[in-house]
Parts: sequence; C-alpha cells; structure tokens
Amino acid sequence: MIKIRIGIVTFNNSQNQLKRLLESISTSAALLRKNIALDLSITGIDNGAPCFEQAANSASLILPINITTVPTSGNIGFGKAMNLLMLQAFAPPDESIAKVETALELFIAVNPDGLFHRQCLGELIAAAATFKDALLEARQFPEEHPKPYSIATGETPWATGACLAIPRKMYETIGGFDENLFLYGEDVDLSWRAQAAGFAIKLVHDAIFVHPTLGRVWSKEAKKHFFLSAVYLAAKWHAEDFQRLYEEQFRSRFDQSQDIELLNTVINAAKKASTNIVNTTGFKPFFDEGKSFSVARWSY
Repeated sequence: MIKIRIGIVTFNNSQNQLKRLLESISTSAALLRKNIALDLSITGIDNGAPCFEQAANSASLILPINITTVPTSGNIGFGKAMNLLMLQAFAPPDESIAKVETALELFIAVNPDGLFHRQCLGELIAAAATFKDALLEARQFPEEHPKPYSIATGETPWATGACLAIPRKMYETIGGFDENLFLYGEDVDLSWRAQAAGFAIKLVHDAIFVHPTLGRVWSKEAKKHFFLSAVYLAAKWHAEDFQRLYEEQFRSRFDQSQDIELLNTVINAAKKASTNIVNTTGFKPFFDEGKSFSVARWSY
C-alpha cells in the first residue's frame, strides 16, 4: 500500500483555482490506481476566507477521493497551517483498524494556485521509492526558480514548497516547518534542517507542477514578510553579514515603531531556534544578497 496525504493551505483563493487543482490531482491519481494500491486523501485549511470546502464539494473528480477540511484558526501563516495538516497526516494509525503493510508514506504540501500534470503524482512516488531518505520537489512550470539542479541525479541545494513531498521518516526526525517563519523561507529552512540531519534534497524533473509566478503584484505585507524571513534565516543560521544587510533594508522600508518591534521579536525568536538545530553532517547553508540561497543558474 502506498499512502499519500496531500495538504493544501488556502488564502482567499478563487473557486476556479481550487477546483482545477483538485481535479488535476484526481486525474493524476487515476493513472496510478490501475497499477498500484493507493491510499490517497486531501486535507485543506483556510487561512483566509472559507473557500476550500465549497471547491471540494463542486469539483468534478474522475475518481472519488477522501477530501476533508481542518477548521480554520485564522491567518496563522503557511508553515503553521501546513504543520497542522502534517500532524494529522502522520498521526499513528488507529490500532482497531487491521494493519495494512505500507510500502511508502508521503505528505505532499501543495500551493493552492497550481495544478498537477497528469504524471506528476506518479513521478513523485517513483522518486520517493528510489530515494527513500529525500525531500522531493516537483519541477515548477512554466517558471522555475533560478537555483540549480542536476537533471541526472535531481540534486538541488534546497526544495521549494510549491509542491513538496515529505517522507514520514524525515518528519519524525526533524519535524515540520519552522512556525516562526510566517511566510517565505520556510521551505529553505526545512531543506537545510533536512540536509543537516543527513537527508538528500531532490528535484524530480519529470514531476511537473504548473505554477505561474511571474507578474504577481506584491502587497506591502508580503514584502514585509519577505524581509523578515530573510533576517530570521540569517539570525537562525548565523549569517551575520546577510542579517545586517536585510535588517538595513527592512528598516529603510518599514520604519514604524510596530515594525521595528516586530523585527526585534523575529531576531530573538531566531536566536532561540538556532539552539535547536541538530547538525550531524557539518552542513553549511548558502547565503547570497539576492536571497536565492544558492548559486543561481541565471539572474532576473
């Protein structure tokens, strides 16, 4: 039995976006169930206005999928909301239920504004079966992040969280996302903690997740969290020069007293979190001024 749990965190997404995503997952799963025993379910949580349950009820699925909703706790941040879904996904099985041998168990964190290519799920499962101790990223299309990856081996410096497959063993070793990162950078931090604990990071070249990103308009709050996440990662992973650079940029853009108070809170939280990093491999994170956290294949 292959057990897949897909988690979706929404934030005021349109019904069309969510229905397209759910229908694409159904299509991708339908290709697999002819050949493997697949236990698949999807759970959503709304960080903004209620939208997931209505989309789930109106989506036209090729085959029935168990779709559930976790009650909203407001806008608690992407990582914290996704952790709630992971906690449920990786909960110990009910002992009253007859045990079925599970060959593979994955939680796939998925952005609500994308969709699966019909072979995406199968490619992720095949990669997870080959690389049992790896964090796996589906390849985004039509725009990829400029970080490098090997087409031959899939090796990449860190995995983006748009469509991210997390094995149970990794979750039980390092936990989920760092909840101090409200938005942005939580996938980078998870990748670094995984590598520090001895797990591989792989991009699955043939697992396509359609996720257009160019041309988006950033809100002031989104920009604020972008800089805060950069400062937090630097303080947590002891990159003093990078921290200083992004602190200066934050202060030049957001100079209200409540903004500076928030900045100081983030720095203090990062320093506490840094003491919890378990690094058994001598892993060293990569910081760059462009916040790519890797040598870039190209620059915008």
